[in-house]
Amino acid sequence: MKTSCAFAKLAAALLAGLFTSPLHAEQKPYEPILATSNRTGADDPDIKATFDRLRKAVDERDMKTIYDALGKSFTAVTCKFDPLLDCRPGQKGLRQPSSKLTLIQRLERGLCCTDTPRAKITKEITENAILGQFSAALVAETIGPHPDIAGLVCTPALPSFDRRKAARMVKAADILPIYLRVTEKDLPLREKPQKDARLIETLPAGSVVPLVAEMSSELPQNWNAISLPKGGLGYTDADGLNEIAAPALCLKREGPNSKIALFIARED
Repeated sequence: MKTSCAFAKLAAALLAGLFTSPLHAEQKPYEPILATSNRTGADDPDIKATFDRLRKAVDERDMKTIYDALGKSFTAVTCKFDPLLDCRPGQKGLRQPSSKLTLIQRLERGLCCTDTPRAKITKEITENAILGQFSAALVAETIGPHPDIAGLVCTPALPSFDRRKAARMVKAADILPIYLRVTEKDLPLREKPQKDARLIETLPAGSVVPLVAEMSSELPQNWNAISLPKGGLGYTDADGLNEIAAPALCLKREGPNSKIALFIARED
């Protein structure tokens, strides 16, 4: 009996190592990346007033104000939640309504209900979809120029980073690109998911980091596993791990006023 128990314990230990150690071993070194977020234009009174007016319109379900704010070249694009993709009008792998449609039709077709038969799409469904998408973009309240399109100012402020380096990071960490995050502030990482565990590294604000989501079920509540630039894992319960690929609303100056030029929507 003792021999059987010992064998059972050894087998359990080997199985535990078999299923847990490869996950840790897969976290290979990568080159750290800092994302920059330009806030030029954030203090422009017209831009701020336009975004504030749109927030109020969303709260009050005021569709007329939203429609009136559309610029003459407005378009909407829909991209995956993948920060490695170039999400700009005209790029491959995104959805964009025809430029032959009216401005309101472009907004409606761009933001509403691609998985619903058109005959079943009511005015209420369309408006709810538009208001929901606008609300998701306007909630961040950060403002900055579009990193790839001159003349556009967006909310939230869109980070700029090296996509090729980020792709190598994704491969080293063995994660999906949707699990890349950017740190809002300095991020302390510990050796174990415990508040009193040894601090092993602090990543600076603006770091692009790989979130190892597969480990989330194994960790205490509110803790995350992060793949480290030097390899291996660090753990944090700090706030401020922000999405990189987020919905965004972008304005462009038309004469004396700022108008909506682009809406970036996201889908799974």
